[in-house]
Order: sequence, then structure tokens, then C-alpha cells
Amino acid sequence: VGFGGKDCRHPMHHAHYFQGNSVLTWDFKTDVKISVPWYLGLAFRTRQPDGVLLQAHAGQYTTLLCQLAGGLLSFMVSRGSGRSTGLLLDQLQLSDGKWHDLQLELRDVRSGRDSRYIITLTLD
Repeated sequence: VGFGGKDCRHPMHHAHYFQGNSVLTWDFKTDVKISVPWYLGLAFRTRQPDGVLLQAHAGQYTTLLCQLAGGLLSFMVSRGSGRSTGLLLDQLQLSDGKWHDLQLELRDVRSGRDSRYIITLTLD
């Protein structure tokens, strides 16, 4: 058992470590589906300014992409229709070799018959 989180106090039963150009893939097929509310936590440290931290497919047409671009965190949601929404956190350099704690929460907000999805991103 390793430990993680912002202050290294949370037990991490399935911690993974990477050296350079590594990738971790889970293929859940139909066993696991992203449904709301959905939570994901990721602790990372790197000195590389560019790279994918997380890519997840929510259904057949939606992709969530969280990556570093020039040391800055970029988050994008792409829909199969070609629509994309992106966010660039340009105030915090993350390729500094220090531990960073990223939390994502996906939930839906209903207004009458309409429903829209809200993603809350928390960093450090």
C-alpha cells in the first residue's frame, strides 16, 4: 500500500508509477460506465511540459481529455457532433516536479425537461 493525496495521508491501494513515456490503460468494455455523479482523483508530478494525464470516453460520442500543454493544465470535452469545450488553467505551472492533486466531478443539473452536465475541476 502506498500513500497519496496532497499531504500523502491517503492510502493508495493501486498506486502506479511511470518512468518517461508510459501509459496506463483500462478497458472496461461494458462493465463500467461513466454515470453521474462521477468522481476521479489523480495525483501526479512531472517535469515534462507536455503530455496526456487522462483521457476518458463517456459513452460513444463524448471524450474527456486532461493534459499538460506547455506545463499548463488543459481540460477539454469533445462531443461527437464536433462541439468542444475547453479550459486552460494558465496561472499555475505544473511541470515543476512537485506533487499536484487533481479532482474531477461530473454531475448533471436539470432544469425542467432539459439536462446539462457540469464538470468541477479542483487542483491542489
